[in-house]
Amino acid sequence: MRIKTLIGGLLAAFALASPLAPLSAQQVTQPAEQRPDWVNRFDDQVMRFILADLNAQWTVEQGTDGSLTYRATTQEGINFVLAPRSCDAQNGCVGLVLIALFNDLNAPNAARLDAFINQYNDLYPTAKVMRNPQGLVALQSYINAAYGVTYRNVQAQLLVFGQNITNLSRALLAFENGQ
Repeated sequence: MRIKTLIGGLLAAFALASPLAPLSAQQVTQPAEQRPDWVNRFDDQVMRFILADLNAQWTVEQGTDGSLTYRATTQEGINFVLAPRSCDAQNGCVGLVLIALFNDLNAPNAARLDAFINQYNDLYPTAKVMRNPQGLVALQSYINAAYGVTYRNVQAQLLVFGQNITNLSRALLAFENGQ
């Protein structure tokens, strides 16, 4: 199984709340105290703060509908996707989709993989696991800032998602090994 993950183990850095040094000119250079206390939309500045705090390098892709997707990689080689969604002209994007992809999974058959996914979703309800017909497994979560959320809460939700990635990765490896 090849794993393209979101955030992973480095999210422990959020628990320390220490500012991380920027990796490139594309990254935010303001000190941590300039981070917003309150997030009510996921605009480019907030996204850059989040990615800088994850010590990631990233690219921004724009969809044909104008939506943005942030594809990032950490120094540890962990890949992830952050996609601001639920956007309108008045409020901006009030939702943030978090995605981790797991591909090249060696599953005995689709029915067993579906049973595994259903059981995982029951055990870990803070994120959703799904698959496509080709066997690509995705872990997805959503952060809602429609009525505002603290920046620290956004960081905590990213930490939980990173923990879900670790749990799912271990569970998928065990599944592949017949355990």
